[in-house]
Amino acid sequence: MEFHLLMLEEIICNDSMRRIVHLDEIVFDVVLRWGYWDEEDRKENYLLVRKNKILHEIDALRNTTSLICGELHLANESSKAFKLHMFEFNKTKLCYFKDKQGSHKIEEWDVKYIRMKRHLK
Repeated sequence: MEFHLLMLEEIICNDSMRRIVHLDEIVFDVVLRWGYWDEEDRKENYLLVRKNKILHEIDALRNTTSLICGELHLANESSKAFKLHMFEFNKTKLCYFKDKQGSHKIEEWDVKYIRMKRHLK
């Protein structure tokens, strides 16, 4: 299978949480972080390489006109605390709203300009 069709998943806390490891992350650093956790929380952690189904699901949505929306916790530089906001993804724009009804748009970004920020302690 071609490598761009694969993804690396981090499965932690006895299979209760999963996340996709970003391609900019160093895999060794991901595993080293587990060393700071309690033994009970880390003993069943593992990494899994598998087919990237998300890539195909997103590609299938690319030519649709439907909206994807939902609530996410967001912490920005001014508040530094997580607050629940409504987000909407529509083709090439990601918007977030002040209220759950989506009537007051706070900010909007063009997806092609969004980059992951890495915060190191």
